[in-house]
Amino acid sequence: MKLHRLRLILLGLLAFISFSVAIVADHPLLTHHSHALAAEPFVASFPDDVLIHEDRKDAPKDIALSSSTALHSDQLGYDAYDRGEFQTAIDAWQQTVHRYEQEGNTLAQAQTLSNLSLAWQQLGQWNKAQEAIATSLNLVTHEMSASSSVVRDQLGYGFNIQGRLHFALGHTHHAFDAWEQSADWCEKANNDTGRIQSQINQTQAMQELGLHRQALEQLNTLQSTLQQDAPNSEFMAMIRHQQGDILSLLGHFYEAEQALQDALAIAQTQNSGEVAAILFSLGKIANLQENYQAALDFYDRALAHLASPTSAPPTLDHLAQEPSNGTTTKNVVIDSLLVVQIQLAQLQQFTTTQDYQSAWQLWPQIETTLDQLSPSHDSLYARINLAYHWLHLTKESSPAPLLPCSPAPPLPCSPASPTSTSVTETRLHMAQRLMDTAKVAREIGDRRSEIFALGYLGAIYESTQQWSSAETLTKQALQLAQGANALDSAYRWQWQLGRILKAEGDDKGAIAAYTEAVNLLKSLRGNLVASSYEEQFRFRHGVEPLYRALVDLLLPTQTSAPIPRSNLDQAREVIESLHMAELDDFFQEPCLDDDAFPVDQVDPHAAVLYPIILSDRLEIILSLAHHPLYHYIIPISSQELTDVIQEFRNNLVIRSRFDFKAQSQQLYDWLVRPILSDLAPNQVKTLVFVLDGPLRNIPMAALSDGNHYLIEDYRVAIAPGLNVIDPKPLPRKTLNVLAAGLTKARQGFSALSYVEPELRKIQESVPSTVLLDDQFTRNALQTELAHSAFPIVHIATHGQFSSSLENTFLLTWSERLKIDELKSALNTRTTHQPTAIELLVLSACETATGDPKAPLGLAGIAVKAGARSIIATLWSVNDAATAELMKSFYQQLTDSDIAKSEALRQAQLELLHHSRYNHSLYWAPYLLVGNWL
Repeated sequence: MKLHRLRLILLGLLAFISFSVAIVADHPLLTHHSHALAAEPFVASFPDDVLIHEDRKDAPKDIALSSSTALHSDQLGYDAYDRGEFQTAIDAWQQTVHRYEQEGNTLAQAQTLSNLSLAWQQLGQWNKAQEAIATSLNLVTHEMSASSSVVRDQLGYGFNIQGRLHFALGHTHHAFDAWEQSADWCEKANNDTGRIQSQINQTQAMQELGLHRQALEQLNTLQSTLQQDAPNSEFMAMIRHQQGDILSLLGHFYEAEQALQDALAIAQTQNSGEVAAILFSLGKIANLQENYQAALDFYDRALAHLASPTSAPPTLDHLAQEPSNGTTTKNVVIDSLLVVQIQLAQLQQFTTTQDYQSAWQLWPQIETTLDQLSPSHDSLYARINLAYHWLHLTKESSPAPLLPCSPAPPLPCSPASPTSTSVTETRLHMAQRLMDTAKVAREIGDRRSEIFALGYLGAIYESTQQWSSAETLTKQALQLAQGANALDSAYRWQWQLGRILKAEGDDKGAIAAYTEAVNLLKSLRGNLVASSYEEQFRFRHGVEPLYRALVDLLLPTQTSAPIPRSNLDQAREVIESLHMAELDDFFQEPCLDDDAFPVDQVDPHAAVLYPIILSDRLEIILSLAHHPLYHYIIPISSQELTDVIQEFRNNLVIRSRFDFKAQSQQLYDWLVRPILSDLAPNQVKTLVFVLDGPLRNIPMAALSDGNHYLIEDYRVAIAPGLNVIDPKPLPRKTLNVLAAGLTKARQGFSALSYVEPELRKIQESVPSTVLLDDQFTRNALQTELAHSAFPIVHIATHGQFSSSLENTFLLTWSERLKIDELKSALNTRTTHQPTAIELLVLSACETATGDPKAPLGLAGIAVKAGARSIIATLWSVNDAATAELMKSFYQQLTDSDIAKSEALRQAQLELLHHSRYNHSLYWAPYLLVGNWL
């Protein structure tokens, strides 16, 4: 029993001290999201061991009958492993294996070989680890009867370790299969603890395969299983921790924080080594929400916990052989990995907030911590991550060249000049680190580490403007990535190659490389949340520049020749890819509707405008029915355009002043006046804008030529992309409305006194069913839609459109209705309501003030709600004015056979010509998004 208990302590330490999590850097590459094993990391998540075996009621008979010599060497191996002396453990266990083999104790030999595999993995000796676990499993499966519970138990343990090994080497499918076998064998052995552990590990593989929602479902099932029997177990802490990280990944920050706080409370009661990792995860959530100070506080708390001698899990007295520093060597080894992850997260945050002094002060600490890590899969990624951050910290420094160096075989790099600045010295240091990383990665067969090491080595040469060396290294990384089908890294090196070729003057080659990078990103969109944080495209700091750089090359300004039609088509499609990728990132899942229809083929009397914002100019592409694309260039910098847009938006909502008119005319001159001569001959009645960037924050209807607003001359509509849901005119014969709203103060929001008059006026204009106040709930909305056909759904309530999925909602009587819940409610279909809702009207909602990406929430509702058209507002509107506009809008729909865009236009014009409501504050914020017919 003594040996048995020692093994349990060992496995417990593996599981709960080494539980690691991802560092969320703003670069999409260097992120990894895993709790389970020391494996793949980028932006720095380097998972550790989460291998727990069940608590056996009785020690295996084979071990009990072994000689005292074998038991003694086995014990020495356990003790050494627990102290972090992995080579000593290996030496002891190799003797144990030999002794058990001599004694013919096959089961004990297999168990010790499994432990040997773990020790080899700790040293990054992957081939030896593979050989040990393969031999172990072979001994059990071919030489022993699987009818024995002990044998089944050992198979469960062995496959669990094999899964860890596959996972560490990036063989995720094989890891999943191994853990599935482990869970099956544990179940056959009636070993619930081992089964649960293997299923928890399976969720790690699911996440790496992009199956985050499936992983969350399995974790939820496991949580329910443990809720009654072990609600405060360390298993529950692990499960809640993983749930929190996945929810954070999916953008559900509130629920993620709740899960992590639950995990933290449990871990603290258990005095678990998991505490620091959970604090780290909480810091990452704060970082994702740009609450940087809170993130730093969590990181500091995590580091303080790791530094505390009490942070380690309790051990048996005879294992507590502590060195003079008060903590075991094993804890130092394992905690160093988590320490460096946290330090790298701090470094990333200092870089993001431009606190360069703190970043450089932290740098030597990270180097020191890295030097404590033995060469392994995890430490390779840590070094790559550090090199990535170094590139960002030094990107403003003057490039000092290095002599060319070759990665295969590695040749030393050196400065081109004997006089080196400190930046040049650190550049040389980083280049050499990456060379060493590539070499070690090649030796252990870690293809992804080698790819990224070579790619970022190419980036260092790019930073010194040594284009030939940069191109060679980048192409090597790209070739390896393509050979490994690593599309998530291949797009990075295509992008990097495009930058290098552009710098070398090869625009044609740069376009080809950029195009391939964009195509790779498009192919990854269907798996947007695959493989952890590294595949999330955080466009504010991520890949958006790639799309704009390609458009810049497709629409050159240095030539007098007309831009080819193919270039205009491709530029438009590239920006559309960016818009859809932004929405995918917002939802953390693909958003494109298979039934979408090309927006410029909807209406022969509509003109579709695609403004594209580049750093030094505004490009406008105009599409008219039966005409080739038109192209206009407005020489205005993106910063000047953004400043005017922001000033316009700020002034629009000041009721007592008309200061916005200057910006209104300026924007009209940039966006509309250049195209007027092409509109007139084509009898254009509707202007449809596919807006880019900050233009989505302002109402196009309020642009003015100095005498008339745009809405006075044209119908105005917004399309979220190049496609809209199958466009059809609004059916008038069956026109009726489901209207819902709140009049009373609820959930911290003020009362909306004019909602009742607004809904009453709608009832006077069109047949309506009304859900008011406590009748307005999600369930009631679903019930009404399921049993009656409503072409129009009108919701008058507080709501907010935000760049965060978490903060985009509509307020009902008892809850906040999120986009997915709204979609679910609106998509309730029976024989009475078989088709899409024609029009969704969201009254009293607004875009989040000060949030430049808030229109993503509005566009997201337009794409996801399943309605052909949506009417919403950019800011909260006066209740009385809203009631008047809605009354007029519905009267227009019922009294005449006109398009929805014309009905809204007429209603806005009524307010514009009203003595009380003629200010843009009242009539301008209404947007028609989607089908305008």
